[in-house]
Parts: sequence; structure tokens; C-alpha cells
Amino acid sequence: MRFSGLMKILLQADADTDRGTSEFHTVTLDASGSFDPKNGNLSYQWTQTAGTQVRLSDNQAALTTFDAPRVGLTSEKLTFYFSVIQSNTGISPDEIWQKVRPYVRQE
Repeated sequence: MRFSGLMKILLQADADTDRGTSEFHTVTLDASGSFDPKNGNLSYQWTQTAGTQVRLSDNQAALTTFDAPRVGLTSEKLTFYFSVIQSNTGISPDEIWQKVRPYVRQE
């Protein structure tokens, strides 16, 4: 019970759920569920921490996209660290990963 009470007063980062995609597809990273219970102005920061480097469309937005890289014959896990920042409340982190699978042409 004590933990759920804290959730009502603490800044909360929410970077969606871990997922998988095929190479060459556009992927959306969604942290729009992040919130400040005090309704403060939020800023965001995405950083890739593992996997083939990709270019994020906007690393300072709640929603950002990237094109999944070529992975060849094996899958690769790309990991992203996300922070939501509120100047009076502080920083709340989250992490998300995307598993990129080889593209399989369907006939």
C-alpha cells in the first residue's frame, strides 16, 4: 500500500512496453504515458544504450521514431534509456528494448 501512495506523488516515466519488429521498419518509441502528478512542465531525453546505433527522429520528445537497422541472419536487441525531467520534482528513468528480426519476404 505504501508504494501505491508514492505513485500518486512521484514523477513517473513510462516508456511503453518492450517489443519486436523487422529490419527496415519504422519503429515508434512512446513515452507519452509519463506524468507528473503535480502537473509540472515535463522534458524528455532518449539515449540508445545498446545495439546497432540508430538515428532517433527527436531524442527530446515523448514520441520518437527510428528506422530499424539491417540485422542480417540473426536478431538484434536495441536498448533505449528514457528520462522524464521536471525541474522541481527531479528525474524519473525507464528503459525499453526493441528486438529487430531479419526481414522475411512473404510470397
